[in-house]
Amino acid sequence: MALVRFVNALPGDSRDVYFGDIKAFQGVSFKTVTPYKQLPSERQDFRVIPAGSAAVPANEIRNSEGLSSGSHYTVVAALGKDGKATLNVVNDNLSEPASCKAKIRVINASPIEVDVAAPAAMADRTTGSADRARTPSAAAKVDNWFGGVNEDSSTRYKDVDPMNGTLRILPSGHVKGKREVAPEAALVPVDLAAGKIYTLIVTSDSKKGGVDVIKVEDQLVNTASATPTKL
Repeated sequence: MALVRFVNALPGDSRDVYFGDIKAFQGVSFKTVTPYKQLPSERQDFRVIPAGSAAVPANEIRNSEGLSSGSHYTVVAALGKDGKATLNVVNDNLSEPASCKAKIRVINASPIEVDVAAPAAMADRTTGSADRARTPSAAAKVDNWFGGVNEDSSTRYKDVDPMNGTLRILPSGHVKGKREVAPEAALVPVDLAAGKIYTLIVTSDSKKGGVDVIKVEDQLVNTASATPTKL
């Protein structure tokens, strides 16, 4: 068996997800990340349809994927740059961070290319919390942790120093050297602890017209959170 979770980054209706004849996830709303579930380690079509559809709808999206036993995967339904729905399967390589480090990656489920930047200066180690650093939320100088993350793509995990502060999500190309030069950054509060693994999922924000971010703490799972049912 493999372990699979689903991210619905498609604005609008809730979605059902099938893996072959298995109804793996049901009624997943926009900007929701499901728990991992066990699915057979075989090749089948993932299909995403509007929740509750009785027949195969004309607007279903699908992707054929072979799953490996014991591996973890994140299936992401999102809007591509052309405005069409896409379905990607991301391999979750959940290995331990380096000593005294946290690990973080980005899944870009928005229709624009983005950079992810952190404050360059880590000030004032917090008393009694040696595994984190407190950083200003609006630092002028930044470190570009992830540059040019294409729409409909994901990065590898990156080892970083633990921090309690604010990350900045910007359209690509707006970090010059160590300085942010765009005012339209989305500010994302984070608390990254040593020994933990995190995923930032960048989605479109249908109300504001920009981007939003779903923060997930990734954890190794050995058993199914629920049993999928067959039609």
